[in-house]
Amino acid sequence: MSAAPRPATEEPGPEPRSDDDGWLLLDGLRRKLEDQGSQTRKTQAQVSQLAESIAALVELGRRRSRWLNLNSFAAYLIFTVLLGGAFFFVYQSRASELVTTRDRAIAERDRAYVDRDTAVKRADEAAAKLTAEKAAQAKAAAASAVDSTVKAATAALHAGRTNEVIGPLEKTLETEAAGPRAAEMHYLVGVAYSKGNQLDKAVSHLSAAVTGEVADEDARYQLASALDRAGQWGKARGEYDKFATAHPQSAYAVFAMRRSATLARMPASAPWNVGQPVPAQPAPAKPAAAPLPKAASPAAAPAPKPAAAADKPAAAADKPAAAADKPADDVPAAQ
Repeated sequence: MSAAPRPATEEPGPEPRSDDDGWLLLDGLRRKLEDQGSQTRKTQAQVSQLAESIAALVELGRRRSRWLNLNSFAAYLIFTVLLGGAFFFVYQSRASELVTTRDRAIAERDRAYVDRDTAVKRADEAAAKLTAEKAAQAKAAAASAVDSTVKAATAALHAGRTNEVIGPLEKTLETEAAGPRAAEMHYLVGVAYSKGNQLDKAVSHLSAAVTGEVADEDARYQLASALDRAGQWGKARGEYDKFATAHPQSAYAVFAMRRSATLARMPASAPWNVGQPVPAQPAPAKPAAAPLPKAASPAAAPAPKPAAAADKPAAAADKPAAAADKPADDVPAAQ
């Protein structure tokens, strides 16, 4: 087929190349490609050579590193052996001296233990001695205070100042309830309450007095008198009998026996003590303080003469004996 004719209006273009020019151009391109491949092969060969050189260098570095490590280990072993030898030499040179010093220190420690035990024992003995001395001093001070309180209470009771007797002695009894003079203090407080017509408290304290060791022989007599005045005639009779039996030589023994015989014909308790109303006419006589005998001797305090009504049967069961209506002025002296 032939090419179509070009239009007349189109501008004329470059003339088409001939086949020789095309072959020349292809040959030039082929040569360039061959040169480029040759250059690439040279580059690859150089890279391979460089990699081999680097590998050889790394292997050389590894060999040197192993050699250095081996040398370091050998140096470490040599240093350790030398150090151990030096330490062994120092130990051998100092061992005997250290053993001697240790034995001396152990001996000194044992002596220190012995000295400490001795000092502790002496300190304990001194502390026990000091404690005993303080306890003895405290006991002596307490006994002295109790003695002063009892003497002052006795003097106040003789003077009739019963309010000065009850307070101090009851306060002392709070701390000396089991003391050697507790019974005596109970006795004095009971007498003071009896003189103040507080018969329930008087009976309580006098009961505590007779159960202890009291030097005052009339404590039971005072208890019987307080019970008699309080209308507890049955208990009063028992206490009168006990007093007369225990103290037959007392100046009050005869009166106690007579009063006991009188109470035997009376009920166990007064009507106003068993829940019965007190009759309006005649009103029962108010019990007064019982006579307080002296503890020194019968001659120092003559026996009171009981009233005639004490020897005869009571006309009315609600009136206490006339002998119990007279308060006494004497109180036994403090022991």
